Amino acid sequence: MTKKQATDALQKIASNRNIIRNDVILPGYGKSLDGIENILEKNMDLKKKGIRLNAYRIIYQQWAKIIYLGAIMYEDDNFERGVNNNSIPMKEVVEWLMNEQNKRENSTGLSPVNKDFIGDLFFTGGQDFQKIRRGLYSSNPGKSSVGAAGGVAAGSGLKHTGLKTVKQIISRTENLIQAANLGNKSTEVRNELDTLLAVLIDRKEVRPEFRTKLMKKLF
Repeated sequence: MTKKQATDALQKIASNRNIIRNDVILPGYGKSLDGIENILEKNMDLKKKGIRLNAYRIIYQQWAKIIYLGAIMYEDDNFERGVNNNSIPMKEVVEWLMNEQNKRENSTGLSPVNKDFIGDLFFTGGQDFQKIRRGLYSSNPGKSSVGAAGGVAAGSGLKHTGLKTVKQIISRTENLIQAANLGNKSTEVRNELDTLLAVLIDRKEVRPEFRTKLMKKLF
């Protein structure tokens, strides 16, 4: 699955209040999502771990699919490999992210995906959500992914962004540009985009005049 397909899938999930079928999430590519679900099911092994009610398993599966799609969108190959070879325990990752959502809703226990939380996590949220992404896409959920075991060492200027590589910085920048083009002109989106563009200038990936023109055009 491509980064664009994963991004489109996450946007579709975040914009729908109900759980939708894979062939609706990505028309023509539903089988790809089915394959991802099979990988996640084998990794989590929910029945053996005591999650026997189908309604509970569906909640875990929905969270896991969203997390995996996020890894594809951010091009975190280490995370994908870790899930595929079972070195990253997705059940625990799901529970960690679920707990982060619960903190914001003053709730506890097993909780369905809140679509607003997912939208903020991947597309529109500010620094609080950057911190969650840092913890999420690492070999040890809840700890910073910068320099994490199995991760790619961060270059100068990357650490404070919560992303591990220039490739991921570019991916996140593209997502923020898309969010702004779709009408999200919030201070959080503007500030994060401005920060990422500054990092890309520092890394000589874009020119300063590109940043100036883009920010003027979007905001």
